Amino acid sequence: MEVINSCLENNGGCEHMCRHAAGGAECSCHAGYLLQPDLRSCQDDNECETGSHRCEQECVNTAGGYVCACRQGFTLSADGFSCEDVNECAQENGGCEHECRNSQGSFACSCRPGYLLVDLTHCDSKCGTRSRSFVFTTSSLRFIIFFCYSCSLPSVSDSHSHSAWLC
Repeated sequence: MEVINSCLENNGGCEHMCRHAAGGAECSCHAGYLLQPDLRSCQDDNECETGSHRCEQECVNTAGGYVCACRQGFTLSADGFSCEDVNECAQENGGCEHECRNSQGSFACSCRPGYLLVDLTHCDSKCGTRSRSFVFTTSSLRFIIFFCYSCSLPSVSDSHSHSAWLC
């Protein structure tokens, strides 16, 4: 009796791989795919949705697999899964005119005393000799808070009062 390999014709009806067995063709799928209830067709296993990936930050599904990505301010590590902070201040001072302060996934510019941060990176002395600026950064928003102040000596002074700087 001659045994006919059921996989020779039309891949045994299997979408991906066929193995000849005593009962006929047995189908299986390539890595990253799942055998469907019809036991013949294969569907991509979306590892990003099922949580079966190893990505630290972001997962991008691909046919039969996935790739990892990182949010802005981070770069993908050599392992292909984890993310490392980018030190924006290391290159051209982060574009900051005066001072640059790196933080996880971001950075902030600040100005020397007497200057005001006017557009995230540039400093202006229009505030006079006394100013202070602070930058608060979250993952999606950046706030700039600044204070201007000046000090002066009161114009009225008599022998009964003490002169003091008013700020």
